[in-house]
Amino acid sequence: MRHLTLIRHGLTEGNVRRWYYGALDLPLCEAGADALREAAAAGLYPPIGQAKILTSGLLRTEQTLRLLYGDVPHEVWPELREISFGIFEGKSYDELNGRADYAAWLAGDWFGNVPPGGESFAQAQARILAGLARMQAQGEDILAVVHGGTVLTIMQALFPEEEKNGYEWQPRPGGGEQLAQVNPGPGQAVGHLVFQRTVLYRQRTPIGGTVRLYSDNAPLFPLAVNGVSVQVEGQLGRGIFLAVH
Repeated sequence: MRHLTLIRHGLTEGNVRRWYYGALDLPLCEAGADALREAAAAGLYPPIGQAKILTSGLLRTEQTLRLLYGDVPHEVWPELREISFGIFEGKSYDELNGRADYAAWLAGDWFGNVPPGGESFAQAQARILAGLARMQAQGEDILAVVHGGTVLTIMQALFPEEEKNGYEWQPRPGGGEQLAQVNPGPGQAVGHLVFQRTVLYRQRTPIGGTVRLYSDNAPLFPLAVNGVSVQVEGQLGRGIFLAVH
């Protein structure tokens, strides 16, 4: 596997309402589907090429794939699903705050604690990383439409030297990561970052620099991030493509 594209599913009611949900098989909400259609029409997603296409099998990943790329052949890998929050699924913090079972789950070893009927973060991590190992064993590029927790788990495992909180790796709904094993020469671009109001790609290479934009309204003109010079390469609609040099 030389190239890996990870795309988080589009916006759902669970995102809007700030629910705990992973196993809950929610569809995309109307706003989420519309945002994906607009971004896809603007050409803000990478072409499939010859990549093997994966989803977690949950409805929101299937719908996202179909909206971005049409009805294309793909494989379902259940190990790439989001964490299951058990009895807390479909509920927000405000709804759960004050419950003894919720407080017990958050107390002590929050990473290892298992919510009733669900799985711990440690169990979910092991499952997802088994999926990553399976990806790395493939002899072809991978494009996977998955979940925020799946993306952050994979990125944290691949870039441990950045020592980031896992949720710093979580893309917004419809966003994702592109990874490439490349050996750029002097002055050559090592990646592209695609920024759009509803889509954020942070493309990086194991040997390249890190470039990230956090604000929807940040000025997108030449700047330096972590010592890497960034120049505006071109614009398409509300999407802005940056080249890293």
